Amino acid sequence: MSDQPVHEYLLKITRTADGAAFGPRTVPRSQLEPACEQMVFLAQRRGMIGPEPNGANVTEEPLFTRPDEDEITGVALAIRGGGRQIRRRLSVENLFGAYVSTSTAQLLAANQLAGADTIHYRVYARRREAAKAVDNVVARVGRQSLIVGEGQLDDWLADAEAVGPIGDRDHPVFIPDSVLELSRQYSWQRGSEGGCWLIGRLYRQTEPTHEIFSVIDTVIHARGMTHSRFGLDLSTETYTHLADQLQRRRARPGHAGELAMGFYHTHPFLPSDLDDGEACGTCAKRAECRLSSAALFSQKDALFHKAIFGHTAYAVEFVLGLTPREEFDLRAFAMDGGQFRERGFYRVGRKKEEAMATAATVG
Repeated sequence: MSDQPVHEYLLKITRTADGAAFGPRTVPRSQLEPACEQMVFLAQRRGMIGPEPNGANVTEEPLFTRPDEDEITGVALAIRGGGRQIRRRLSVENLFGAYVSTSTAQLLAANQLAGADTIHYRVYARRREAAKAVDNVVARVGRQSLIVGEGQLDDWLADAEAVGPIGDRDHPVFIPDSVLELSRQYSWQRGSEGGCWLIGRLYRQTEPTHEIFSVIDTVIHARGMTHSRFGLDLSTETYTHLADQLQRRRARPGHAGELAMGFYHTHPFLPSDLDDGEACGTCAKRAECRLSSAALFSQKDALFHKAIFGHTAYAVEFVLGLTPREEFDLRAFAMDGGQFRERGFYRVGRKKEEAMATAATVG
């Protein structure tokens, strides 16, 4: 979290039926790092720190259940810059819930827990011992500078349609209709999932308010994947092809600032199919059902995003699914602390697409 974390966190899982305890086990710092990067990006959005984030320090404060106990209810994160501070409180479930799921799966695989068991868990914080200095050795946390161009939000909002929940918690994301259509063509195949990489640029406005926004304007096919009905398995070829294509594109004039900004994939099945059934096709409420959609964000999707984009706070995941009436339903998701939630985006019309060819070059 911070450059020199002063606390470590321990997880203890308890079986409800007999009180058998597993742990405590130390939570890897990697579980908390995405939340730290989100704080840094938020400070950049607010103009508290610039595109070059080295030197930015996120501090953490465990929120103890009681002053005389080590159990915590969450962690408060804070970052300072430009004489201001952002502070955010994150719950134990938000920060550590994914690690609880991983640890529980390991206990199930080791037959220490059974599938029918119920559990509860607690997280504890304790101060770390200060690291011993080594002569002539200095360690610093390094972060990549954001590659941003200058832009104005109003120029993009004038020809954009808001989709999904739009809020100040999220940086604005713009994506042209033509890119969404190409993404669907690359990815949609009946009977198995498909996907593609989303490529774009970051822009920053400083007046009238500070904000960073992204424009996704390119799709790269995700090669070398193994497709199944309810999943995608990416291979080494998938990642090497992306890296090669980005390198080639960045060498062209006007493309130096292009970034991998997320992933688009499909769930080509009805919502009830996830329950090993075909209920949507025969349900009497199918015509007016608004309660379900296959455009959801699964645990496997979350693991993929954290592995690839866990330190990329601006990355967005798009999922194209089906409603019970077999209508397309496109939704966007973002990492928020240690969990994922739906977020909004802006569809860009043809008028703005024509102007994108002359957009400012990212330096």
